[in-house]
Amino acid sequence: MAIVAVIVCVAACSTEKAATIATSPSATLGASEEITLQVRLVTREHAEGCQRSAANPDPSAQTKLFDRKGTCFALARAALDITKVAKAGPIEDDRSPGNGGLKALLLRLAAEDARALSGLTSANVGKRLALVMFGRVVIAPDVQVPIDNGQMALSGLSADEARRAARALDPSDVPDA
Repeated sequence: MAIVAVIVCVAACSTEKAATIATSPSATLGASEEITLQVRLVTREHAEGCQRSAANPDPSAQTKLFDRKGTCFALARAALDITKVAKAGPIEDDRSPGNGGLKALLLRLAAEDARALSGLTSANVGKRLALVMFGRVVIAPDVQVPIDNGQMALSGLSADEARRAARALDPSDVPDA
């Protein structure tokens, strides 16, 4: 499994951006809602001093964030900030039976971001990267191989989060339901 767990990379991904979210995870997507995906190097798991937030932190700053299970991660500055993708859409997460209604988000990155993610994952094989959305660590898999095809599936999102993220990252092709 390249970049383990909630991120299922479908070959590769690249980008040199970081993500920020300016609304609470339970809000409905409005025209002004900015949802981005930050990719950050994990510097420590089970850190102390985590803060809860509805929005992603400043991408240029180190931070500490919780994941859905309450684990606190110390994170480096965002290496990537993905604000738009070539294609995004929520999909059923059938890899995790009994997942409580969580969904996965299939992402096909824009060429520039795919190259950046490929470079980032190539340089960090054996290390752990965190994907941050909605002010929390969505997943923090170990990088086992470089992701170089520009596609990934991000799991561990609620159905609402998957819809909102897909609509914000790729507003061209996401149904309202």
